[in-house]
Amino acid sequence: MIPKKLICFDLDGTLLDDQKRVAPHNRRLVQELVAQGHVVAIATGRLYKSARKVRRFFPAEVEIICSNGAVVENAGTIIRKDQIPVEQLAVLYELTKAYDLSLAFVSLYAAYHTKMGWTLLMNYFSNVVNQGPETIRNIHVRTEEEFLRYAAYYINGIVISRSRPEAIAALRKDLEALHCFNIESSGEDNVEIIPKGSNKGVAAQMLAAYHGISLENIIAFGDGENDAKLLRMAGLGIAMGNAPLKVQEAADRIIGDNNSDAIARTLQELLDLDPAILASPPSFE
Repeated sequence: MIPKKLICFDLDGTLLDDQKRVAPHNRRLVQELVAQGHVVAIATGRLYKSARKVRRFFPAEVEIICSNGAVVENAGTIIRKDQIPVEQLAVLYELTKAYDLSLAFVSLYAAYHTKMGWTLLMNYFSNVVNQGPETIRNIHVRTEEEFLRYAAYYINGIVISRSRPEAIAALRKDLEALHCFNIESSGEDNVEIIPKGSNKGVAAQMLAAYHGISLENIIAFGDGENDAKLLRMAGLGIAMGNAPLKVQEAADRIIGDNNSDAIARTLQELLDLDPAILASPPSFE
């Protein structure tokens, strides 16, 4: 008998294709996993509201790890919400100002930014599956005092500059030297600032413990730098073929890319699932 598993899926570049769609075979896969009694979680860097919109495509039992592990939802209730202390937020504000870079933070439902273009910010945080732009509150904070006024709501942040990657690299080096944050990146044009101690791997361990599932029975899929700790922690970490080399090196196995049926095929074989999940649909729903 196959033991109960916790199966964690990153979204962008993993469970979603390049058009941000959920393939029908992946929808059927998740339905079958839940029906078989496994615990399924989406594990994403997206903010909570965006993650919930994607979860609509799956059974209600699917759990949420979002904001790169800073937020965890179980059965509709947020059971973890990590935040950055206000004194560290003040340091962040001054550093980004010194580099003349814009800083944005998200809460569960809103985005707060110093001078970042709204379109650029939304393109990063909230490409929702086939649904166009997210309905997320846009709050422009113009001074440090105004920025810190909302500190109680902030979860994680992002600095993006498409035109100044050298400034992004220098900022990242300074932030890492402070040892106050978990720093991630999905490319040379951005730095993600996450509460220290938060990452997808830690959040998945929390969910596994909640459900009485051992680490060896965690299966995780991902493609980005923010998935590496999750892939290393899981009993079976699986990197997508489109993942960069350093992410693939963190995994136990490498499969096809996110535009293929590699995830469904892999789990069908590992967990002896109904082969019908791989049936080719006429089109996306």
